Amino acid sequence: MIQLNCFEAIINDLLDSPDNFSISEFYSEYSNQEIVFLESLKKKLLAVKS
Repeated sequence: MIQLNCFEAIINDLLDSPDNFSISEFYSEYSNQEIVFLESLKKKLLAVKS
C-alpha cells in the first residue's frame, strides 16, 4: 500500500495538472486497486475541468 506522504504527493500532482499526469509510471510500483483509484480520480477531475 502507498505510504501516506507518497500518496499525498501523487494526489497533489494529479490535482495540479490532471491533463499532464501519467498514471502509467506507477503501474510497477503500486497495487491494482491504487491504480484504479488514481485513474478514476483523474477521469473525474478532467470531467469537472471541462
